[in-house]
Amino acid sequence: MDELISIIVPIFNVENYLVKCIDSIIAQDYHNIEIILIDDGSTDSSAQICESYAHKDNRIIYHRKSNGGVSSARNEGLRIARGQWIGFVDADDYIEPDMYRVLIEESRHTNKKMLCCSVRVEDTDGAEIEHLKSSFMPTTSVDYSKEEAFLHYFNPTDRLLYWSVWDKLIHSDIAKKVVFEEGRKYAEDFDYCTACLALSNGIRYVPQKKYHYLIRPGSLITGRKMSRASFDGIYFANKAIDTVEGLGLDHEIILQAKVYQSIAATRLIRSFYKGESEKGSFDSEIKECRKIVKSSGFEIIKRTKGKSKYLVLLAKYMPWLFRII
Repeated sequence: MDELISIIVPIFNVENYLVKCIDSIIAQDYHNIEIILIDDGSTDSSAQICESYAHKDNRIIYHRKSNGGVSSARNEGLRIARGQWIGFVDADDYIEPDMYRVLIEESRHTNKKMLCCSVRVEDTDGAEIEHLKSSFMPTTSVDYSKEEAFLHYFNPTDRLLYWSVWDKLIHSDIAKKVVFEEGRKYAEDFDYCTACLALSNGIRYVPQKKYHYLIRPGSLITGRKMSRASFDGIYFANKAIDTVEGLGLDHEIILQAKVYQSIAATRLIRSFYKGESEKGSFDSEIKECRKIVKSSGFEIIKRTKGKSKYLVLLAKYMPWLFRII
């Protein structure tokens, strides 16, 4: 019998996109799925849309909760999920009708308990947006060891894997051992996937673009000014470095994690000096960012004798780095 896949959809005020999202999941040609709709306290018509679908399809589980953020909603979905495999779809995105069939079939050709497909990033008009810029994109499915997966995950100049959960299928043996950290607004996907990779024996990459990721006005990643939550990325970068150091992985992986940390810090410093922030004082957070760039930057220079390709990325932010050093 086909293994059950639990598909978790966190929902908050996405009435304009929700129907397309749910329709794309219902239309999957892999039928042994449960669709877990977690309404995180929506105030628009999202609740009514979910209830209508739940009455029409007995594979749908609708659960409404008080607003607690996307991490809280996903954790509730993980608690409810009964499947051997766990997938996530954001409520403003949609998926190809064969996405989960392709991934589950790939799982039968590997011992990896994490799989991911490629992604089509698009705007609200459906136009594709270039996102990851890896110089090498596999054209056939490939298995990566844990070490290789982390290299493709952190590598800032040749990144292959998204810092997201929605392009992945994760076995419940791993997925249910990890929780999303609540109370943070940004990079919670990055943290969850880092923890899952740490528990895994690697990942299988499937090159077909089966997930449609929508960049829309009003989403968390567009048009936001610096706020205290903007520093969540630094917090999770620190956690990631602790994770890979604790695993005893190759130092190149640790170095790449520190490069990611440094770039995140320089971006925040740039926004701070350009005045792209909400009201409030961020002096202590910016001070921590300065320390990160100094320590990690010097390590990169020392270990690569000043010839690292990562320095090119840091140089992009050089006008703001001069204010730091």
